[in-house]
Amino acid sequence: MDRRLYLGDSTHAGNETIMHNLGITHVLNVTHNVANTFEESKNLNITYQRISIEDNSDVPIELSFNVAYDFIENALSLKKKANMR
Repeated sequence: MDRRLYLGDSTHAGNETIMHNLGITHVLNVTHNVANTFEESKNLNITYQRISIEDNSDVPIELSFNVAYDFIENALSLKKKANMR
């Protein structure tokens, strides 16, 4: 299957070997305090989208669903187009 979505945590997102071996190209960072570790990397070509929200029940996360959906859909669309070449 050519469409993939990997769910990981900050440990995965901060490990260059894991990111490279899994072929991660896009990271949706849904935190306000975890860095986009490889944003300036010359070795990895990763596109980041940050949704800065706190992890508590008072945060209306549904306000961020459209941004998250659009980012994920775009990443999957780009991968699909690249596989068609």
